[in-house]
Amino acid sequence: MQGFSQLGIQAKLWVITLLASVAALIMVTVSILIYEVTTFQQQFLDNVKVEGEVLAKNISFVIDNQDTRLTKRLHKILSILNKRQEFVTAAVFDAQKKEIYRYYADNTHSKDKTHDFLKNIKNSGGVFKKGFVDFSIPVSDDERWYGTLFLRYHLQPLYKRFADYYAVFLLVIFALIVLAFFINRALQKYLTGPIHELILGLDEVSNRYGGETVPLPNNDELGYITRSFFRMLNQVDSHQKQLHTVNIELEDRRKALEEELVERRQAEKKLTFMARHDALTGLPNRTTFDNRLEELLEESHTEGHLHVLLYMDLDQFKVVNDTCGHVAGDHLLRQITELLRHEIRQGDVLARLGGDEFGILLPYCSMDVALKIANKLRLTIRDYRFSWQDKTFTIGVSIGMVPISPDSESREAILSIADALCYTAKDNGRNCIEIYKGERQGHINRQAEMHWISRINEAMDENRMVLMFQKIAPNEKDNKYYHYEILIRLQQSDGVLIAPGSFLPAAERYNLMPRIDRHVVSKTFLWLSQHEHHLEQLELCSINLSGNTLGDVDFLEFVINEFDRYKIPPNKICFEITETMAVQAFNNTVSFMEKLKSLGCQFALDDFGSGFSSYAYLKNLPVDYLKIDGSFVRDIEDDSLDLAMVKSINEIGHVMGKKTIAEYVENSKIQEMLEDIGVDYCQGYHIGRPEPLDNLFLTPQDQSN
Repeated sequence: MQGFSQLGIQAKLWVITLLASVAALIMVTVSILIYEVTTFQQQFLDNVKVEGEVLAKNISFVIDNQDTRLTKRLHKILSILNKRQEFVTAAVFDAQKKEIYRYYADNTHSKDKTHDFLKNIKNSGGVFKKGFVDFSIPVSDDERWYGTLFLRYHLQPLYKRFADYYAVFLLVIFALIVLAFFINRALQKYLTGPIHELILGLDEVSNRYGGETVPLPNNDELGYITRSFFRMLNQVDSHQKQLHTVNIELEDRRKALEEELVERRQAEKKLTFMARHDALTGLPNRTTFDNRLEELLEESHTEGHLHVLLYMDLDQFKVVNDTCGHVAGDHLLRQITELLRHEIRQGDVLARLGGDEFGILLPYCSMDVALKIANKLRLTIRDYRFSWQDKTFTIGVSIGMVPISPDSESREAILSIADALCYTAKDNGRNCIEIYKGERQGHINRQAEMHWISRINEAMDENRMVLMFQKIAPNEKDNKYYHYEILIRLQQSDGVLIAPGSFLPAAERYNLMPRIDRHVVSKTFLWLSQHEHHLEQLELCSINLSGNTLGDVDFLEFVINEFDRYKIPPNKICFEITETMAVQAFNNTVSFMEKLKSLGCQFALDDFGSGFSSYAYLKNLPVDYLKIDGSFVRDIEDDSLDLAMVKSINEIGHVMGKKTIAEYVENSKIQEMLEDIGVDYCQGYHIGRPEPLDNLFLTPQDQSN
């Protein structure tokens, strides 16, 4: 049974069908054989007995008549037995068991002995022995017993009949095997074949997706189906667990994405806010202010409404900035912003236009009301006292007031007039208001222009443009070479230094920058040529160039000539250009840079990140340094978005093979964070304040003296 249980369904069906058929056939055949043999034997015995009794009667009659021809008569009587193929021999014995006569069949060659017959004289029935059957029939009549008739028949006909039955039995067995084969083929086609295909399919699925092996209850097809089914159940359970794990991971990822989306939206809002607002004060910036001014001007042209613009410039701001540093100056600007916010009306637009300049738009406002507001603002700032550490400062403001009316020409014209009025107010003693009067406009514009033109030209003619330097420190501590940026100050006749934010905007507006840049280049090269020993220790000297200068077709030749004139190695000089001016005159800028770089000069992109075209143009600008805009750097301690921006700019710069310089580094914590980020250089008040170039070699003790 163990071996049978290992067979497949097809084999089991084959064995069962065959065994059942053979068993049934054997039972039927044996029954038939037994019946046939028994019947044949009984018929044979009955026939022989009847035939023997007839012969015995005839023999008794011959013996009783004492026929002299007894032998012949017996021979004749017994010769009838030759009709039977089974007959072998016959013998007649008298009452004393003495053989009277023996008769043999014609085809019998062997002679039986008398004593063989005498042994079988027991009864009148048939006795089977050694392939023969013997009969003893009494020879008698109704009155007398004369002796015994013995008859012997061989059993070959019976054996032949048995052989015939056996041959038929074998033929039936063979036919049954053939029938079982075809039955098995039919079962394979319609039953076990589909089951086998199902097993193959289940195994393929199970093997494809894996799964634990399940012990077979049987080794047949049903066992394989059971195993494959349970393997699939195990796989389903395993996959459900995996899906549960994946669902958890997806849920975590979904939450993370939601958080990231929220952060990104907040970042986008902040970027949008930064694009429209000043990073220091949070006020609308120059772009937003200009857009709103354009809207009010258009509305005034179409509907005839009157609006007013106030252009404000703080007095004494430079004193605070130079005395106490940018941190104090920034703090002052924030406090002034709060003062102004509390004094303007709802709906008025207060913006920081740059440096210490503010602009206010007063929609739907008459000049009289605007004058009252402007005067209130002036008095508020005048009465304000700014304290920083142990110092206290009085601040004033000069205001230019211009109407926005249907007669106004353009936004540029309005701003130009307001700017000129503001500088006129400064020239008139500061802390006052200069109001636009139409008939005086040409005079005011010319007066403001001549004011700045004359002061800048006089300063250059009298050599009162003072060169300053501000250190740029590498984050590699073992670097001992000098690296600094050249800055300028305008020295008034009374010795007071004016910061560039006060005069450079006017110089750019009135195209004085090419002369200023030429002056700075020549003066810097002269100083370097006078300190030849310094060139050996100089890593890089950076000089700023304006957009107007890059548009000067003769400036490139001028720079090349200055290199030859002062014998300055070009690889010691780095020219800084701003992102905005590089984009505005992109092709000219790239051409200018490539020609100077071929000499060995280097270039830095200043205020990088302040514009929106930075990344698009950066890959095509052959710059060596990226100066990360200070508006991102100054608050990285507290502002994660600014920190992310600095990291992004630094990473992109390094990917492009450029070194990075962070501006506005004003404490050690910021410097440490920049070092961790991987920024290459730092610049700011923590590294060093701007100082006269002649102080470059002074020791700290000399500087304190």
